Amino acid sequence: MKNIDPALVIALLGAGGLGAFVKDIFEGLWKLRSGVSARETKRRIDVVQQRDEAYTRLEQERDRADRAERNVAALREYVTDLRIQLRTAGVQRNEIAPQPDLERTLDRNEVRRIIDKE
Repeated sequence: MKNIDPALVIALLGAGGLGAFVKDIFEGLWKLRSGVSARETKRRIDVVQQRDEAYTRLEQERDRADRAERNVAALREYVTDLRIQLRTAGVQRNEIAPQPDLERTLDRNEVRRIIDKE
């Protein structure tokens, strides 16, 4: 046993496919010792991916909300212009249908506070 040639051991390990097995054992022991497992690494990657997807959805929702707010503002301005034209043409106020009460997402005071803050 004392006269074992290292080249012979390496050749036997490589020929028998044990080289990959030994490599996996050493990698597993290293990960165990350092506290990192393949499952934890995969979970970290999944969490990062979920975070990035959430940021993307947030940006899309903000863009949608901004478009909706611009559309509402444009429609309010258009309706106001039409009401002014009707009143100028002599149509009585009680003959004009009232503007619909649009649902607000923020209280008026909250909007004022945000605007004043900026």
